[in-house]
Amino acid sequence: MEEVHKFPGFIDLLKESWEVYAQNFKLFFKLILLSLAFLLVFVLVGAVALAVFSFTGFSLILIVIGVISVLAIIATQLWFQIAIMLAVKTLLDGKTVSSIKNLLELAKPLILPYLGLSLVSMFLVVGGYMLFLIPGFILSIWFWFGMFVLIDENKRGMNALLVSRDYIKGFIVKVFTRWFLFGILTAVVSSLPSLLLKDTSYEGLSSIYSTVISFIITPLSLIYGYLLYKSLKAQKPDLKPDLSKNRKLKYVTVAALGYLLVIGVIIYLASNFGGR
Repeated sequence: MEEVHKFPGFIDLLKESWEVYAQNFKLFFKLILLSLAFLLVFVLVGAVALAVFSFTGFSLILIVIGVISVLAIIATQLWFQIAIMLAVKTLLDGKTVSSIKNLLELAKPLILPYLGLSLVSMFLVVGGYMLFLIPGFILSIWFWFGMFVLIDENKRGMNALLVSRDYIKGFIVKVFTRWFLFGILTAVVSSLPSLLLKDTSYEGLSSIYSTVISFIITPLSLIYGYLLYKSLKAQKPDLKPDLSKNRKLKYVTVAALGYLLVIGVIIYLASNFGGR
């Protein structure tokens, strides 16, 4: 297959990602700060509510408060992650982000589709890992770009995952090596202070640094991922993915076999060794 555009290398992707990040640092920094602010608010409200109702003796109320707090935190973090991805898409499409408020309004209706996509992907990948590990590893690579397909093409659920799989077909090694190198780089940047400050009086600063740097790296990783996705898409401008029910059923069946295998092993072990 002849490539339509030259597939960028790791250094090219990293350089372009950093340029986009540096030029729009204030925008991403504000989104990260807002995300942290919402996170702290929900954590504090949940903690206060749990503390107040802990004297009532109603365990059901405490459970409900805990569940609501966790769901609110998850929804909020997904909301801001989607907003960051929308900002990345807008900037890489050569457009201007009008306002953070507009980004959040556009992101809001995508929270449930994004959550649904994540759950479907998790079901398939975990099932694959249960089926002797290798299928899960392959599926996790194939479905890497499902969230970008959702943001860019508004395809949802398994449709987004299948489109991601078709884009990556023929480029698995290139995609894996570029993600692997980026992962190594970010891991080194995140953990280096911990290694340098280990067993010193400043060791506590390393945990603060790791927390802060993880939030700073998030936009950069999304820019890098989106650039990689766009590079794959450019190789196949005329792609017409097969989104048939039979194809979806094939992937669901593979995952289901993984779960059935684990359940079968558990039943076998329980029946043969449970009484001993």
